[in-house]
Amino acid sequence: MADPSGFEFSRHPCRWSGGEPRVFAIDAEEDLTRTHNLHGATLLTVSYDGGGLGSVFDHIAQAAQLPYTGSFQALLETLGDLADQKPLVVLIRHADRLLADIGPALIQIATGWERFARHAGGVHAMYLVLETGPRAKVQAAFYPGGKVDWI
Repeated sequence: MADPSGFEFSRHPCRWSGGEPRVFAIDAEEDLTRTHNLHGATLLTVSYDGGGLGSVFDHIAQAAQLPYTGSFQALLETLGDLADQKPLVVLIRHADRLLADIGPALIQIATGWERFARHAGGVHAMYLVLETGPRAKVQAAFYPGGKVDWI
């Protein structure tokens, strides 16, 4: 399922027949503009500073200059309408803190975003980027004796 806008966020060709992923995790040190294509896209940057999911959704709506009604689905639909006009990249800084606050619910958000971006109504050029901090903490979990300390 190709993106009808022709926009590709990743600078590396997608080898998956389902199309380019819509959720990405990056390091805090990583230069987003160096590693991903933002040309022609709208970048909305929000910084997580506590308050859980409601706070994140409210900040995304404020950055997009949209009303937030408290519904993740309604927010996605409105963002999808924006993305149909121009590709949309939402960057959440300090997503490691968000993960520490909401735990596995972040997986639900990531999969919900991914699922919505490609639904029966079409493909939306909307991307969620989670800035998770240095990967050394994450990679430590994959090695014997590794430890993950999110905070």
